[in-house]
Amino acid sequence: MSTRSIFIVDDDYAVRQALRWLVIGAGLPPVLLDGASALDSLLRGEPRTRGVILLDLQMPRYSGQQLMRDGLARRTHMPVIILTAHADVPLTVELFEQGAVSLMEKPPETAQFVSLLERALAEEEVRWGRLLEVREAEERLSCLTAREREILGLLVRGLSNRELADVLGISHRTVENHRRALLRKLDIRKIVEAAYWLATIEANG
Repeated sequence: MSTRSIFIVDDDYAVRQALRWLVIGAGLPPVLLDGASALDSLLRGEPRTRGVILLDLQMPRYSGQQLMRDGLARRTHMPVIILTAHADVPLTVELFEQGAVSLMEKPPETAQFVSLLERALAEEEVRWGRLLEVREAEERLSCLTAREREILGLLVRGLSNRELADVLGISHRTVENHRRALLRKLDIRKIVEAAYWLATIEANG
């Protein structure tokens, strides 16, 4: 199992150090990052980087708001706790839509900090499980050509061979050949067995 870290993203050295000690006090390993390099640093560790991001909203060089807009939570798959002294309602809504799991006032109170961190770690566990399912599904389907993937998508929606032939403008025999090739490549007995993999990818895409 991958080790989880707490990534502290803040341009202020003193703030990073203060948060570092809070994280250590909670028994977790901290990783200190400044705003300008945070996204690149976190993405460089994919696909096995795990943890929670503590993100300061007001940073002079590269704001937390801009990092969220650039896909910090979505692209790293990690929950983000926003640290801020000021956040109006529209901004709060935007941050949650972009993947934040909670907002915390600065300076954080220790008990609240630990509580929010525990909740974020629980959410991270759920997200990691979904991510593994998606990666497994993508790996299972990676052997298919683009055409086979298209045909599989139509087959799991319940189209018959004849209906599929009409939709794609190919012969009934060609559809049957594709179906047999799909079963062989995926090592399954029925096309419906692949429906779960497709649904997993679509639901988490």
